[in-house]
Amino acid sequence: MILLNTTFISHNTHSTEVAEWLRDVYMPAAQSTGLFTMPLLTRVLTNVDPDATSYALQMRCENLNDATRWHDVDATALRNEIKSRWGQRVLFFTTYMEIL
Repeated sequence: MILLNTTFISHNTHSTEVAEWLRDVYMPAAQSTGLFTMPLLTRVLTNVDPDATSYALQMRCENLNDATRWHDVDATALRNEIKSRWGQRVLFFTTYMEIL
């Protein structure tokens, strides 16, 4: 089982809006594929930048190939929307982890 973790770092002026968009748009889009289960959106409590809020979105996937394909192909439109809406005020990175 693979855990797809994407961390989003948002400037505080947009943090509430970003969290709502992740919950209302990003998560449902990922779940609609049928590839992911148990989505979990969390706020990262470690604060590296006082002007930013970080969120981690975690979703379980049966295998690395499906998770990677979704991220690299299907989720491109979602990432483009983030860039279009917030530009450099929202950054993100993805980590693939194996659940042991």
